Amino acid sequence: MDKRRLGRIAAVVITLTVAAGGCSNVSEEPVVSETSESFAAVAETTTVSSETETETTTAVTSVSETETFSESSESETEESETDTDTSDMSDESDTDTELSETEETTISRSWSETNSSGTMYIAVDCVGREAADNNSTIITKYQQGDRVEIAALTDSGFYKIKGGGYIHSEYLTDNPVSETTVTSETTAAKTTKNTTSKTSAEETSEIFIDDNTGSDENSPAPSTAKSYKDRYSYKQLSAAEQQLYADIVKAADTFENAVMIPEGVSSNDAVKVYKIVYNEEPQLFWLGSSISASGSVLTVNYKATRSETEKMQAEIDANASPVVARVNGASSDYEKFKIIYEYIVLNSTFSLSSEGYNPTIYNAFTKSGELQCAGYAKAFQYLCDLCGLESTVVVGTNEEGDSHAWNVVYCGDGYYNIDTTWGDPINSYDDRYLRHTYFLVPDSQIHNISHFNVNCYFASNGAKVKCFDPPKCTKTTYNYFVQEGLYFKDLDSADAAIKELIKKAVANKENVIQIRVANEELFDRLTTGSAPGAYQKYAKSLSSSVKGIGKYTTKSYKATGVVTIEINYN
Repeated sequence: MDKRRLGRIAAVVITLTVAAGGCSNVSEEPVVSETSESFAAVAETTTVSSETETETTTAVTSVSETETFSESSESETEESETDTDTSDMSDESDTDTELSETEETTISRSWSETNSSGTMYIAVDCVGREAADNNSTIITKYQQGDRVEIAALTDSGFYKIKGGGYIHSEYLTDNPVSETTVTSETTAAKTTKNTTSKTSAEETSEIFIDDNTGSDENSPAPSTAKSYKDRYSYKQLSAAEQQLYADIVKAADTFENAVMIPEGVSSNDAVKVYKIVYNEEPQLFWLGSSISASGSVLTVNYKATRSETEKMQAEIDANASPVVARVNGASSDYEKFKIIYEYIVLNSTFSLSSEGYNPTIYNAFTKSGELQCAGYAKAFQYLCDLCGLESTVVVGTNEEGDSHAWNVVYCGDGYYNIDTTWGDPINSYDDRYLRHTYFLVPDSQIHNISHFNVNCYFASNGAKVKCFDPPKCTKTTYNYFVQEGLYFKDLDSADAAIKELIKKAVANKENVIQIRVANEELFDRLTTGSAPGAYQKYAKSLSSSVKGIGKYTTKSYKATGVVTIEINYN
């Protein structure tokens, strides 16, 4: 059958918005019933729009549904108070890596183990899991070359490690290996795994080119320092989904218009994979806002031609290179993440508009500087990629159902959340104004408190779809307030710190100070009663230029545990 004719075959048509993490000024994406966890069965043709904010589905019955996505930045809408408790920071560090008794008792063994012993080596950076199952909790991070002692071999393809945890066999090798050897071995292993649903790799990646494509065939596409095979998200997909992920990246790199959907991947799963690629591969800023699936063909669109994107890449490089140099000169991952975070916050402006390149990295590194939440998260990930830092883009919603995007990173001793969008309250004071409320925080401080439906999006039929389970963030060691000496457990030290920070802020005419406290009682002592008035009086006594205390902390302790004071000047 002629491939162009194949693209016109359609029994049913579905149009969806791939909300790539847009925002409406505090989060992103509409909330529906928790009970529907997957798409309804889909037929032959799917069209997906990534940045537009409306999602429509047309089924065989010709019933049409509409879904609206909105974006939000924390400056315009405060998160509402919830009844969800946030663990005391001082207590979290003692239980970071331990399972609760309830969790331990719910782990069911669905594999058998054969005792074994010996030494093996980590072939590629990977994680150790709580159980011999790819969906189980991550408990350890391993780096290429690490040595591990084997305790048993399971029939699910995992090795049990002495001291606890399981590692899949594809990430282990019997002999110490160099980085080049590891790369070739891992690539070979993944190639074998990814082609099981087709008779050959060529069959899986067969594509056709639209005659109207305007690209310069001989020009190389821009590239990034990060391989998609190293993505945490990529490793969570099935072999067939990984093949589609790889083929979408290949098509985008070469500006080809269509990709064959591998056997075993439904239209719904193809949409999910495209959404993940759109979020996780920030270097593909030319990737279009819509795709269509007709039969077994996925058609991809682009924002610009290859020659246009090469010029745009040159602009990105010119502005990103100095930041990368600063990051690479930093002595710790904490400092590296802080440089990236503060650069993006101070050089970007939040926008509700999904027009143009707002949801991409391009605006983050040009004079425009206007970004949606997706743009903030992708720009952050792009710099992490160039600097060898691990980052994953995560999507979700706020408590109002508005869609949102942020990052999960690996720093020092574990995974942490970072939200650059909410570090950048728009239209507030001067360009030095930024907050660190959501800089390197554990899940317990944001999940179901300010960030909901973690890494899920909603189909137009109301189904809630999980992209993948992001790494669990349980650590607090590298939280901003801990690292900067701004975390307090008693009233006297917290009060003294606030006054000292106000003094420094007034001297420099800065507009915001923040600390984090250990418990709700201390939080209330600092934010209610006579405290706000006392701090305002103190600030005004320092300089006649102080108009007063403006927007004082309005969130409950349970929301963040962070005390924020903003200072207005005449």
